Amino acid sequence: IFIHMGFIKVHEAAVACITEAFEDIDLKNYDEVSTNSQIDEIIKSTNLPSSYKYEINVSHYSENNDLPDDKKSTIKDIVEKINVKITYTLAGTTKSFEMNKIKIKE
Repeated sequence: IFIHMGFIKVHEAAVACITEAFEDIDLKNYDEVSTNSQIDEIIKSTNLPSSYKYEINVSHYSENNDLPDDKKSTIKDIVEKINVKITYTLAGTTKSFEMNKIKIKE
């Protein structure tokens, strides 16, 4: 029971930090949160404990994803999907989860 309660507390802390980061992303302009390094800075500002490991993946979608690759570069991105995967270890057991955020260009 104590280990299970520990996992709940650790998971809750991670979710709180990432939720705070996603709320900060909502307040920023699209271009201010379009790279992994920009998202990384926001997550670091939430004081996520160093024992948590995380991976960031920012995917951009354009107006015309059906266009040939040589034409896509002329279309500006209008939507991005931000994926954060958190991994943590407690009592020798490693667990992970992912949270996603969609950001639409204003």
